[in-house]
Amino acid sequence: MLLLLNCIIIPANNDTSINVGLESIVRTNELVMKSLSKLLANSQNTTLSNSITNRPFVPKLQTQTQFHGDLNHKITIKSWLISIQKNMAFSQVTNKDLVICASIYLLGPALDHFNTWLQAKSAADMKNLNWDEFHQIMIDRFLPLDH
Repeated sequence: MLLLLNCIIIPANNDTSINVGLESIVRTNELVMKSLSKLLANSQNTTLSNSITNRPFVPKLQTQTQFHGDLNHKITIKSWLISIQKNMAFSQVTNKDLVICASIYLLGPALDHFNTWLQAKSAADMKNLNWDEFHQIMIDRFLPLDH
């Protein structure tokens, strides 16, 4: 059980203020415990939701490194693709949104290459962007020949 304590500095010669301060701590702890009980009850539902707004729980994307596509950048295409794929899986990004979400983290030559690939697609293909194809075109373009 979680207990919240307030720190109150009270002069030693005033017993009344000590009692008032302690009553305030007790009331605050009771309110906190009621709030925590409600949050715990809400979190034990079969679907996660925000207990204040009753909206479905939407995972937030973790901090993600951007990929530039230049040889001077520290991150390789392989490590970036692994990182972005794990991040998207953790964040429950659907397969149909995976490529577009990943493209948000592209800059410079990598973004230019992605846009060229995207422009070559037909309208029907745009609706079904494929992670495996995206992965392969990025590897083909940005993996150094000595790997």
